[in-house]
Amino acid sequence: MQTKSIYLWGAGGNGRAHMHALRPHVKLAGFIDNDPQKQDTHLCGHPVHGLPDILDSAPAAIFIASSWALDITSQLLREKALDPTRVIDFTLSLLLELEHAQRQSGQTILITGNSYAFNGFNADVFDHEMLNLALSSQDLATDYALVREAVHRLSASRIDAVFITLYHYIFDYEAAKRPGIDTSHIYSFLDSPNITASAYADIFHHDLNTKVRDSFSQTITPTMVRNAPASAHSRSNKVYPASQKRNVSTLNAMLAFLHEKAIRPIFLIMPMHDSYIAGISPTQATAFYAMVSELSKTYDVPVLDALKNQYPDTAYGDPTHLNRYGSRLFSQDVRAFMDNL
Repeated sequence: MQTKSIYLWGAGGNGRAHMHALRPHVKLAGFIDNDPQKQDTHLCGHPVHGLPDILDSAPAAIFIASSWALDITSQLLREKALDPTRVIDFTLSLLLELEHAQRQSGQTILITGNSYAFNGFNADVFDHEMLNLALSSQDLATDYALVREAVHRLSASRIDAVFITLYHYIFDYEAAKRPGIDTSHIYSFLDSPNITASAYADIFHHDLNTKVRDSFSQTITPTMVRNAPASAHSRSNKVYPASQKRNVSTLNAMLAFLHEKAIRPIFLIMPMHDSYIAGISPTQATAFYAMVSELSKTYDVPVLDALKNQYPDTAYGDPTHLNRYGSRLFSQDVRAFMDNL
């Protein structure tokens, strides 16, 4: 297999996790990060650069490992800073999972959401093929785009259900923060011969997804518990009426699309640690549950409210994310909920 010399964008936790998965198979030239505090430093023995510093070196590829993968990719494409065929974003893992699902013959469950869902499911618990479309910092508009693409590629008859994961501020997610995401590029790398037509793609699919999910193996700490209420309070007080209207409309459109395709949606309100729940604004929680209830009644969507489930501290990697142990506990609850529908 020919090795590829690449830069990883994101000198943080995601970058480190991807580095460990990719390093045996590619030549890692270094990291890129927009944070001036990280530039001109080293991470795991590799230099950290700003984007302008590496463009003259004509890198073979830039792999976007940041939580803001879609935003960064869109920025690079919009500014034409790099040939699009040399930008590999975090969504490539979705493409390879989708490619894998297309080769199967059984029923598939789609999962949408952000990093809560990305880390929240253990596929071994389910007897379906699981296609997790969740990405860090993802919004409902991207969820909908991914679901439409997956339905198109797999066909509606192959999809048994769509798990739509929800959390208290999903309708208040500030749409204006992400005006430049180009969803037409989400799946553009599937047909790129220098990526998917190589052994690298298979290694990436089997190795990276496992490594990234398994990397979230920490357990919540006392410091995290102390800081959680303030974090929840801060998020609860960021209310954007225009974004709320847009996000509710987008979820409405997704549900109407699934209804048209005869695919059953299931709302899963993601679990969070008690310390975080304590800081959620009652006003926002009331509005959130009212919107979920209205949509559930309109489209006859079953709701599992795992925010009310009591999981032990050892199930959480931080106040809002399950770790691997927690993902198994939550998945078992989801499986039992489905069996009783």
